[in-house]
Amino acid sequence: MESESYADVPMLVSTDEDAGQGSIIFTQEKEIINESWESYYLVDVLIDSGFNETDPDMFMTTCHSPECPLGPWVFDTLEKTYGDETTGPRSERRLLFDRINSALLEIYQMFMKPCVWAKPVTRITGSNWSRHGLIGELHKLLANQEKRANYDISEKVLDREMQWSDFGEDIEVIGKEIEKLLINDLITEFISM
Repeated sequence: MESESYADVPMLVSTDEDAGQGSIIFTQEKEIINESWESYYLVDVLIDSGFNETDPDMFMTTCHSPECPLGPWVFDTLEKTYGDETTGPRSERRLLFDRINSALLEIYQMFMKPCVWAKPVTRITGSNWSRHGLIGELHKLLANQEKRANYDISEKVLDREMQWSDFGEDIEVIGKEIEKLLINDLITEFISM
C-alpha cells in the first residue's frame, strides 16, 4: 500500500475485536504492535485529503465543504489502492470512509460552534491535538461511534426481550377471560341439567 511515510503519523485505530479483526496498540515506546488495513486506510484518507498535516488553525480551510469534509474523489483514489480482496469488500471500505467523514464533520462542527462556552473547542485544539494529532481525535470519535452502535444494538435486543415479557401480562388477561367464559358455560350447563 503506497503512500507517504507512516512513521511520521501516529496511528490509533480500534476495530471490532469481537469479529476477530485487529486493532492498533501502542506501548510506552509508541511502537506499533498490531496493525490492520483500517489503520493504513485512515492514514491514507488523511494524506489524500490533505488533513494529515493540518493544524487546528487550518482545519476548517482543509475541509472540502461544511457538509462533507472529505472530497468524493478521495474514496475513488483510495479504491485504486485498496480495491483488492485482502482488505475486504468495497462496502466495508465505504462504511469506514463514511465514518471517518462523519467524525471529521463532528470536529468541523466543534470549530463552528457560535458559543464557545457551550462546547469548548479546546477539547480538541489544546494538548490533545498537539499530543495525538488529528488521528488521535479521529480514533476517539470512531471508537465512540462503535460503542454507541454496539450499545444501541444491545438496547434494541433488551427492548425486544422486555416486550416479550410484556406479553406475559396479556396472556394472563386472556387466560382469566377464558376462565370466566368456561365457568359461565359450566354454570349454564349445570343449571340446564
